[in-house]
Amino acid sequence: MQKILRHSSISVTTGIYLEVIEAVKRDALDSMDTLFDSVDDSAG
Repeated sequence: MQKILRHSSISVTTGIYLEVIEAVKRDALDSMDTLFDSVDDSAG
């Protein structure tokens, strides 16, 4: 990936993509909270 994007170092590449991965994980966890809240509401 570093070569394809022509980043000067691997730290540039990982710095960018680690931020993206963390944001995706946060969004997934938020979605799970919403899903479980709706399941709890349906069961109650």
